[in-house]
Amino acid sequence: MDMAHGAVLLGAAAGAGGVDAIVGGGGLIQLPTLLLAYPTLPAAVALGTNKLASISGTSTAAATYLRRTKVDRRVMIPAAALAVACAGVGALSASRLPTSVFRPIVMVLLICVAAFVVFRPSFGAQDANLAASHRRRLTTTLVAGMAIGFYDGISAPAPAHS
Repeated sequence: MDMAHGAVLLGAAAGAGGVDAIVGGGGLIQLPTLLLAYPTLPAAVALGTNKLASISGTSTAAATYLRRTKVDRRVMIPAAALAVACAGVGALSASRLPTSVFRPIVMVLLICVAAFVVFRPSFGAQDANLAASHRRRLTTTLVAGMAIGFYDGISAPAPAHS
């Protein structure tokens, strides 16, 4: 790798970290950069590199959020457990796909998420409706946890298949 190549990758990583720190979604910068910079790199390696940074940032953000915000643990704990299970299903699904199929799927997923972020920038910005019934908050959170968990699992590292 030459200096210019390294500088571009370092810049993309710094930009992704900055975006993650402010609004989240830095993987929308880092992952495509890795996939484009190393076209012969197995998608699983690029995804694993991206996931390591994501886990670090998300863990820090979650700990900070839990310290500063009142959280209904009766909703959070079941939703988190379901999200973890769905992430496992997503990762298992990803591991079953050959790299030649998986790489385009990852790019399409990234484009869809980027489009959602661009066209719905205020999504999640409004205060949670604490007056909503416990059942409604639990159902909404479980569905969101399932979708996010599966997406996170399928965009996690998968074994490289040719």
